[in-house]
Amino acid sequence: MAEVETAPWIQVINVQNQNVVESFREQLDRGESEAIALGMELEADLLVIDEARGRQVAQTIGLNIIGTVGTLIKAKQRGLIPAVTPLLDELIIKGFRINIQLYQTALQRAGELDNERFSD
Repeated sequence: MAEVETAPWIQVINVQNQNVVESFREQLDRGESEAIALGMELEADLLVIDEARGRQVAQTIGLNIIGTVGTLIKAKQRGLIPAVTPLLDELIIKGFRINIQLYQTALQRAGELDNERFSD
């Protein structure tokens, strides 16, 4: 977490309109509500959000979304990381939840799918 706190390219921006945050709180947790509200305020090009309900709400109001898995795939495609598999595996070890179908699809899109890994 220290890397995040000291990275010069990361900014902490507080949501100005707390009424918008509270309107989303009926359906979403605080983090998702603030992320969506801030995305609206900043007219963000892309919102990184993983939870299904938050993704649905964000899309409904017109925000473009991507998840953690999609971010990793794009990073590999752009040559920013050498491989998705070890990062995805590390996230899973640390508690990131992903179903096997999405995992396999991610590895396939990243060009890293090893079918023997998933055989019986």
